[in-house]
Amino acid sequence: MEAGVLKAAAAAVVTLVIGVSLTVWGLEGYLAHHGGVAGQVRVSTCDEVDPHEWSCEGTFVSDDGTVRIAEIDIMPIHLGSDPGELTERASVSGPGASTAWLESERFPTPLIVGLVMLAAFVVSGIVLLRLARAQATTPLPVAATPAALRTGSPRANRVIWKAVVVGWLLPLAALTVAISEYNRFNAAQEGRLSQTGDGIVTQVSTAGDRGIGVTVTAPDGRAATVRLTPADPDAYPEGTRVPFRYDPRDPGFALPVDESRFEVLWVIERDSWSQFVFLLGIALGVVWTWRLGRWATGAWRRRLEPGVARGVVAAPVVGRAALWLEIVDGHGERWHQRILWDRRLVEALPAGLDFAVELRRCLGFRRMYVVDVAGVGRLWPGSTARRIPPFTSTFGPFEPTAARPGGSLRGFHLGVVLPVGLVAATAWYFADPTMGLLAATLFVAYTLWNGAVPARGVYLSGNLVIRSG
Repeated sequence: MEAGVLKAAAAAVVTLVIGVSLTVWGLEGYLAHHGGVAGQVRVSTCDEVDPHEWSCEGTFVSDDGTVRIAEIDIMPIHLGSDPGELTERASVSGPGASTAWLESERFPTPLIVGLVMLAAFVVSGIVLLRLARAQATTPLPVAATPAALRTGSPRANRVIWKAVVVGWLLPLAALTVAISEYNRFNAAQEGRLSQTGDGIVTQVSTAGDRGIGVTVTAPDGRAATVRLTPADPDAYPEGTRVPFRYDPRDPGFALPVDESRFEVLWVIERDSWSQFVFLLGIALGVVWTWRLGRWATGAWRRRLEPGVARGVVAAPVVGRAALWLEIVDGHGERWHQRILWDRRLVEALPAGLDFAVELRRCLGFRRMYVVDVAGVGRLWPGSTARRIPPFTSTFGPFEPTAARPGGSLRGFHLGVVLPVGLVAATAWYFADPTMGLLAATLFVAYTLWNGAVPARGVYLSGNLVIRSG
């Protein structure tokens, strides 16, 4: 049954990805025929995807000649023999469009198919959620009499310092360096705009396109046309002079002196992937700071609540195993909370038995406990407490004494080094090395703050074995 649920979940994810792609593509076609730019497209090359079915590219030229797009995809697929250099009426969504939509495709089929697939994803997600909850492991019973723990002074939880340093300070430091590098790059780009002069409006706005083209000429005679969208297109008839700052070696690298008159500008910055990594780092930094504040309120709280807990291990469908506590508070309510992993403390917990705890509730809207275990130490929360365990994980009893056997070096590379390397390489490819380093740091910190079991591995009782490496 579980294998079937996993296959269905994978199919749902594939449906989502394809549905989003088709919806976005189809929406471009809808916008092309409803407020887009009309013109003609001339076929240049075609590939036969199936017998008598051709996927073609060509050159689109608007009716007024202001928009010309070469090597643009043509939709729909041509049926019949090779169309050769056929010219047909078509529309595009704008000057930056990637597809020319023929008049015969007035209501784009991909949009309908994409919306249907998105609806199918929502329905399948609801069904999978119900199936997963139906299959959720029954909570382990909590004994009326907790097991006796060894006496002695409780040990300090060293993992909190690792979490603070790696999960919070190091990403913030990396984010500071990345923003500094980003600003340095933008300053260097701004430094290229050393020449000032007037550009001449050579392409005026049309009914379907509010943009204008301004030709900027460098002192050595080199010229380039810069596309702008003015707030008032009527104020820029052909021949109007527009003051510009530009790179004398590349006049197409330019910005108007008065940027307030234009709505859409070419902006001197790295592509949006850099900003995505920045936003992710800032968001995680805010979340982590909030969690540190909640930890502090729990640690300083003097009012303790007695309870009973049992250690369990969650084996997620995707990701690394984590230690959870099943907690019954002083009011008899059951909670499930992920715990940051510290092997020294975890090995002192009784295997498969309940033990007495003292609960310090953290300040916040959702319940979160700092858990003190007499004779063992303090266990720090890796998540908020929830009544229902996560349906994406399978819970099993934890054997602390079996936590020492380590995973193989190959498992460590596959479970830790490879994912971090892939994340860093992807960010480097789309942005730059600084962004790659920041993305890798955030990935490692996020894993630690979620309380993942380290690469040495953890074994469960019975035949179920979870290796995190």
